[in-house]
Amino acid sequence: MTGNRETQAPRRPGRPRSVRADKAILKATVELLAEAGYQALTIEGIAERAGVGKTTIYRRFSSVEEILVAAFGEMDLVIDVPDTGNTWEDLRLLGQAFAGRAATAVMFPVMGQIVGTALTNPAVLDAFREHLMKPRQASIKAILRRGVERGDIRADIDVDLIADLIPGGIIFHKLFQLPSDAMFAEDYPERVLDTIWKGIKAE
Repeated sequence: MTGNRETQAPRRPGRPRSVRADKAILKATVELLAEAGYQALTIEGIAERAGVGKTTIYRRFSSVEEILVAAFGEMDLVIDVPDTGNTWEDLRLLGQAFAGRAATAVMFPVMGQIVGTALTNPAVLDAFREHLMKPRQASIKAILRRGVERGDIRADIDVDLIADLIPGGIIFHKLFQLPSDAMFAEDYPERVLDTIWKGIKAE
């Protein structure tokens, strides 16, 4: 690692931490990751973007990786799982909600960077998976299991696999089919859902 990524000496106790500075540091880190990529992330750059001194960061974090893990931890989602009485409609509404968030949130802009970073920084991947991916998958699984109970979905489906396939198709399209700064067509998530639905719906 370069000098500004090295682990620092243990932080000494001092005055109470500023919540505002904490949020500014985490926000700046994610913005810079999306804009320039992981390799360009430095303590100096984060400090400048956040409007804080480097010592303020070193009091809180020992490395860029540690800041990233903390940043993803702040993004835990509270997802409102639709329950319209119709499983297909629930999945469609959930897909719309995810697509709407992706247009403005951190997930899509940084996804490509996370894939590259994960090869050498598993802690960053674990944090991204735990705080951004798992909540989405859990909401899909909840709808699928409810659909099985209603008789809308075949009882023999692999819920875990389907919960991977639904976001997986969208993520693949974003990472490998689109320019890095582009969003998918408005109807793309619904087309993915519709294709999968045809294979899992009860006859």
